[in-house]
Amino acid sequence: MELPKSGFLLTGFSALLRPFIHLLDKGSLPKYHGELAIAGLKNRVQARWDRFAIPHVFAANEHDLFLAQGFLHAQERLWQMEMSRRLFSGRMAEIFGDFSLPWRDLSTQFRGRSCADLDYFLRLLGIRAAAVASLDVLPEQDQLRLRAYCDGVNHYIEQCARKLPWEFRLLRHEPELWRAEDTLTIGKGLGFLLSTALFTRLNLIAIAERLKDEPEKLRTLYPSYPDDGPTITRSIRDQMSGLWQFASGLLAATDWHPAGNGSNNWAIAPSRSTSGSAILCNDPHLRMTLPSIWYLMHLKHDTSTAEQGGYEVWGASIPGIPYIQLGHNRCIAWGMTAAVCDDVEIYREKVHPLEPDCYLVGYRWRKFKTRRELIGIRRGRQLERIVRWSRHGPIIGDFSGAQNSREVLSIRWTAHEPSRESVGLYEVNRARDWREFQDGLRHHGSPSLNFVYADRGGNIGYTLAGKIPRRPEVPSLLPVEGWNERNDWSDYIPFEELPRIYNPPDGAVATANNRVADSGYPYLSHFFEPPHRIRGIRQL
Repeated sequence: MELPKSGFLLTGFSALLRPFIHLLDKGSLPKYHGELAIAGLKNRVQARWDRFAIPHVFAANEHDLFLAQGFLHAQERLWQMEMSRRLFSGRMAEIFGDFSLPWRDLSTQFRGRSCADLDYFLRLLGIRAAAVASLDVLPEQDQLRLRAYCDGVNHYIEQCARKLPWEFRLLRHEPELWRAEDTLTIGKGLGFLLSTALFTRLNLIAIAERLKDEPEKLRTLYPSYPDDGPTITRSIRDQMSGLWQFASGLLAATDWHPAGNGSNNWAIAPSRSTSGSAILCNDPHLRMTLPSIWYLMHLKHDTSTAEQGGYEVWGASIPGIPYIQLGHNRCIAWGMTAAVCDDVEIYREKVHPLEPDCYLVGYRWRKFKTRRELIGIRRGRQLERIVRWSRHGPIIGDFSGAQNSREVLSIRWTAHEPSRESVGLYEVNRARDWREFQDGLRHHGSPSLNFVYADRGGNIGYTLAGKIPRRPEVPSLLPVEGWNERNDWSDYIPFEELPRIYNPPDGAVATANNRVADSGYPYLSHFFEPPHRIRGIRQL
């Protein structure tokens, strides 16, 4: 196959520049040999890389271990970390300016949208604000661990200020010091991308608009769609259409949408394995990137043995976040997939005809909460946007120009509430048995996840973890009346009542983004993946 001429020119030009690029970038390459003096360490820390380039980190105490993890993440993935925290904080235009989004060739939905629009969209969702609120509810010990991790990242940033990776120098951008809020923002942001309910609902309204004269076809696609489904006004349709187009563009451009991908995990008992031990496998289908989303590590501190409550874990971490997300210690192993539960509600809010800063609740009018957002633009400019919140959550319809509409759309999302996922992750890392594993998962809020479990005693299990709303009626697939208080969530399903199984008789547990409970179990979702993958796993 003949390459286009521009390809030859680009290849030749790159070949000429390669020696100069290497010299430019050499100073920012990670250090794998020798000794480094890192401020804040209490004792020596040793890091060794094996033949697969996986670091094995040994520290004398927990503080030093997580400080070293932060440093290693930063020296190999600082640009990736910087992009993650800025994306989910709504601060991309500060680096790239207010120009048409660079992904427009990947997704036609971005036509006419700018980088500042992306920032406004993500600030409307309130991801950063939810992360800041979550920091306040973390126990002191967990905050100290986060602080140690941040100190490691910041030592690299300060030490390498004049030899940062070439992306920073190319854009003449200097990263800010890392904060605990940045870590929690990345966690909340990844949870947003794994929460399918919002995107499915936005997609459904687009389908409903196309099939408005043929409702029976919509019920074929979604059998739970009610015969007397609510009528959607033109204003609401316009808001949903604009949101759906932009959100779909964001997912298409970043290749994050789980539809068509899907993760799998399973565990089998010793009776079904040739080794005589329990076996656990995890196949998380996140986007393929270079570098990878994951960063494999082995972390250990020597204050005590792992069996006595110390810390030694192998597995996959995420740059920007301490601990191990998927992996095993000397006692247990765990894996996870997206549970695709319905953790979102979209509400129609009725606005006062004469006082547009008020909306209806029951038979009374209440004022929107407002927040002024200053979106920074490269080279010092700023754009001002107003973010409005109802009692349910942010008015996402404002993104599509709903400021003067008589009805607007708000979103309630479980991740908006303060949560303690980092506490749960740390406790899972240290768990020695099923009970301690369950105690860790109790802290998990959003997104809902399917966890599988195996331990060295041959036990296996499955648990759904996350905040699942308890709704008063069967969930509506379209926006519900926000002024009708009967549509409010009454509570969350208690952790003890979520689906789980321990040592099943058939000796196997598995998930593949499928329905994990029969239709008699309420509240979970309409949005599960088709069952062909889980059937294939079961047949094996």
